[in-house]
Amino acid sequence: GSPGQYQGDTPAKVYKCKMCQGGRYSEVISATNIDVCKGCVAGKYVENDDLAESHNSITDCKDCAVRTYNPFEGQAVCRECKTNVDGIGQTVW
Repeated sequence: GSPGQYQGDTPAKVYKCKMCQGGRYSEVISATNIDVCKGCVAGKYVENDDLAESHNSITDCKDCAVRTYNPFEGQAVCRECKTNVDGIGQTVW
């Protein structure tokens, strides 16, 4: 397989390469185990898609957007921050 993929089963002709799942990436070529897919650190994410180029480098781990957060490793999405409400009921950031 190429970076971003792994070969989980044999024979390779029957069981083709699989993608690293969302939140994970692999820079290794011809990996044979899902364990090569490393998780992005907390605060970053990688979408769950079928594109090897989206999962083949640590630089594919994107920062969570403004007003979102991610407290866990290896996530495909970030969570929305709850809004703050001031003393008179106005929503503030």
